[in-house]
Amino acid sequence: MQVPGAYWCETIPELRSLLSWIYPLPKLLELGSRAFKRYFYALTAEGGSAKALNFANYLLDAQKEHGLTMEDISGLTANLIGGGVDTTSSTMISCILGCVAFPEAQKKAQEEIDRVVGQGRSPTLEDEPKLPYCAAFVKETLRWRSVAILGGLPHAPSKDDEYRGYYFPAGINITGNLWAIHRNPRDFPEPDVFKPERYLEGSRMPYPNERGHNAFGWGRRQCSGQPLAEQGLMMYLTRFLWAFRIEPGTDDQL
Repeated sequence: MQVPGAYWCETIPELRSLLSWIYPLPKLLELGSRAFKRYFYALTAEGGSAKALNFANYLLDAQKEHGLTMEDISGLTANLIGGGVDTTSSTMISCILGCVAFPEAQKKAQEEIDRVVGQGRSPTLEDEPKLPYCAAFVKETLRWRSVAILGGLPHAPSKDDEYRGYYFPAGINITGNLWAIHRNPRDFPEPDVFKPERYLEGSRMPYPNERGHNAFGWGRRQCSGQPLAEQGLMMYLTRFLWAFRIEPGTDDQL
């Protein structure tokens, strides 16, 4: 498990060999990593004591059955929390911003929800196939304000490569500029406009992958929690739009 700042030592591995009184960061990162391992394992143990079945119960049972180490358990818990909590809440905030800046998109989503779901109950997973505009709304939120604007984890080519006169040796770190990718007008006309319609059948532009965006990365190191995140966001955002109409604040104290 790594803590923020570890990528600096990955970029220049020689820094790890310096004495700690000359360059203390590697030692501090190691101490921080150990503390985080104990912290997330303690969270798992606390969650496992709950009566209701949850992810912590599953991990602790798997620890006995498959011999998972404390590091394995803490790493899996940290990935779920670190990779799914802040990213989801940030996407929700972006959704609110999109509703305020582009109220016509919010109105269309709410009209679809009212038509399919009604006001007597909130949306469920069974409603998802009948809510294409809301699904497009989620995709556009992920594209319009991607959380990992630099593509998350760096990638590395497995062999030497050359592109447009630039030479890339095998193993070099390559970080994708996701902000620029999602704002390429060739793939996304009027890229700064929040427009879910671009993901609806008949309006969708050709794109290298079927999802139409790279908010969860690409290649073999893309986010493993993508299906869970997409399903959760669909439920959060549709229920949010079902219950609230988002408008700009009018009180000067807000």
